Amino acid sequence: MHPPCNVPVSNMIAQSRPFGQRYAFVVVGVIFLCLLIAAGLRSAPSVMM
Repeated sequence: MHPPCNVPVSNMIAQSRPFGQRYAFVVVGVIFLCLLIAAGLRSAPSVMM
């Protein structure tokens, strides 16, 4: 059997998620930037003509 761990559960959760509660905002930001770049690349030929 393993010896009991003295680390509180709250510390284990905080260490496993470096962004904390703001992880969803990071995901939304990356998706927004990808969509913005894709829209810009798609409309670039018509702007240059």
